[in-house]
This record gives sequence, C-alpha cells and structure tokens, in this order.
Amino acid sequence: MEEGSVRTQTIKEIHQKRLKRRLRTFAFFFSIIVLTIFFSLNYIGDLTRQQTLETNIQAETDWPVFLYEYIGSGSNNSWGGNPNFYLAHNGQDYYLLHVQQDNRTVEQVTPLPDRRTFAVVYDNYGIE
Repeated sequence: MEEGSVRTQTIKEIHQKRLKRRLRTFAFFFSIIVLTIFFSLNYIGDLTRQQTLETNIQAETDWPVFLYEYIGSGSNNSWGGNPNFYLAHNGQDYYLLHVQQDNRTVEQVTPLPDRRTFAVVYDNYGIE
C-alpha cells in the first residue's frame, strides 16, 4: 500500500510540475504577444499623427515639397496648453511652424528671413 501511495504522489508531483511549466510558457508567450500588439499600435498611432501633421502643413502652406524638424514646445502660452514648434524648409526659405498641442493642427506659419528673426521668435515663445 505504501508503495502505491508514494507512486501516486510522485505522479501527482510530476503532473503539477508539467502544469506549472506549461503555465509559465503560456504566460511568457502571452506577454510577448501583448507587448508586440501594444508597440505595434503605438507605432501606427505615431505614423498616423505624423501623416496628419504633414497633410495639414501642406494644406496650410501649399508647399509641394518641404522638410520639417521638431525644435521644442513653448512655455509662454498658457491659454491653450504648450504648443509645439517645428522648423520647416521649403527649398527656398525657413519657417517656424506653430502647431497645437494635439500635434496635428498648424496654427501659424512664421517666415524666418534670417537667424536674428529666429532667435527673437524662439525667445518670444519660450521654446524649450
């Protein structure tokens, strides 16, 4: 009798270890899948926001081709949150793009004829 109960107990332990191993494996792969989906959705959201911003810049300025780069957010604008600013170049001149906090809507396009104007505008908006 003792031999049978020891054998039964050993079989139960083996089954429990297998179950734990399967659960760990499942949890590991499930975590990887969840993280992959999260980062994929986040990346797609960033691409969509960027494409929307580019479309809005093109609609606001009528530039066929342009380059732009994020330069910072303004702190001297308390009424609507801190807007973002981009430096844009259309092949001829440089411009400062004032974009709402949603990173999609272009509020204002300021021409920058020289570096001195850029420095003044940069300081006026408190761009950081």
